[in-house]
Amino acid sequence: MYFTDIPSSKIYRVDQTGHVTVFAENTARTNCLMFGADGKLYGCRMGDKQIVAYTQNGRYEVLAEGVDSNDLVVAADGGIYFTDPPNLQVWHISPAGKKQVVAKGFRPNGGVLTADGGTLVVTDREAPHLRAFRVESDGRLSFGEHYIGPMRVPTYPDGLTVDREGRVYVATRSGVQMFDPTGRMGGVISKPQPGPLSNIVFAGPKLEYLYATCGDKVFRR
Repeated sequence: MYFTDIPSSKIYRVDQTGHVTVFAENTARTNCLMFGADGKLYGCRMGDKQIVAYTQNGRYEVLAEGVDSNDLVVAADGGIYFTDPPNLQVWHISPAGKKQVVAKGFRPNGGVLTADGGTLVVTDREAPHLRAFRVESDGRLSFGEHYIGPMRVPTYPDGLTVDREGRVYVATRSGVQMFDPTGRMGGVISKPQPGPLSNIVFAGPKLEYLYATCGDKVFRR
């Protein structure tokens, strides 16, 4: 499992034994990490306004420049969706490198694709629901509805993840809120400590652990 330390501009790696090492330094406040099918680690290099892909030696290649970003999702075909909260929009970068705005008019933050790649779920910082979009064959998004929710307050939704059963988990000020595949609330896991609960992800040999970044610590359940 990899996580970012944004103020220190570092990326860390946690191995299966729990040992923590530095993966990359001087990352220009890289935020959000997600692996692609190609084994590269994609991230939002916020300080340089870039979308990048890190290789296993910690070096990176630039995929897009001059963009505001906060979170990203890598599709199976290599396409990338990333959120742009300052400009109230979601972008798509095609496998060929073409950029286009595919959703706008709300303040997006976190995002995640369902296992089949057919639905993109995006948080809306100013709404108690999550938006679910249908992914079209050309990467465009359609039918962006307030499908998942309502969430327990206080909300302020941030990072997202999904499990193999299709349930959606979202980090919020109330804790980790879980929704079943129909969009109904299924339960809430309390925050492990006071402070902002920013992101969550399943990891481990069998994806049996739920990792969470909360305040100044990383937790595993």
